[in-house]
Amino acid sequence: MISETPASGRNARAADVARFPNTAPENRFGVVQTGFSAQAVTAKQIAQGRELGWLGVLADFATGRAVQGVVPADRGIRTATIHFETGSGRPGTSDVVDAYALVKDVAGGDVLAVADLRTAAGQLVASVSARFIVVPGVVAPVAESPPDIEVAGGSLADLLGIEELEARGDRARLRAVAEPWMANPYGIVHGGIPIALVDLAVGVVGNELGEDFRTLSLDINLQRPARIGGEMIAEAVVQRVGARVAVIEVEIAQQRVIASATVTLGRD
Repeated sequence: MISETPASGRNARAADVARFPNTAPENRFGVVQTGFSAQAVTAKQIAQGRELGWLGVLADFATGRAVQGVVPADRGIRTATIHFETGSGRPGTSDVVDAYALVKDVAGGDVLAVADLRTAAGQLVASVSARFIVVPGVVAPVAESPPDIEVAGGSLADLLGIEELEARGDRARLRAVAEPWMANPYGIVHGGIPIALVDLAVGVVGNELGEDFRTLSLDINLQRPARIGGEMIAEAVVQRVGARVAVIEVEIAQQRVIASATVTLGRD
């Protein structure tokens, strides 16, 4: 049980979390940790665009950092689910988005955390809940850092090296390779990367629908670790298009399905 961790173990992990902003592996998409206290973390990110996919790493980072503060020092965590509900805040390019994450519940082998993502003016960009599974493992920083986003042109698709395999009517398929810079501190693909792939695939389908939609919610289940070096295929299929709402299902596979998501879009 996580709750039985000796105070010395919790304190050691908390100290690691507090120091972690000075190390490179979580330098994804410009995310910076700005504060740490018992079971809570604050972080910020300079938005590179309006897509929700840019903020997946911020959400996973902030909630994961908060959770790591309460698990034993010899344990790791793996993201199991992340749920987004979007707000009225719509950050533009170069706007700062702040995250405040808090541990809500510690159970036998899993931890629930929540986070608010807000603009500098305080507008809610998204409300996030995430569940993490506690696993054996320790932080093992990776050597490579992500490419310079400005050099990459600011495009999320360009940054991830997206190849569009199919785009027709109610279906889209995208391909990306899990590059070493996409690794989290445990050596597998960071949980924010599948979120970005889901958002990009949904964006392609939305364009095919020819409607002015925006994301209302995104719910992703990370079923298996995504391995560095492997090809990731994201397939989005429209399940329903109504007068005001569309529902799209997305699967990401590395030979086997590694993540599945449901995204709800609303007409502006």
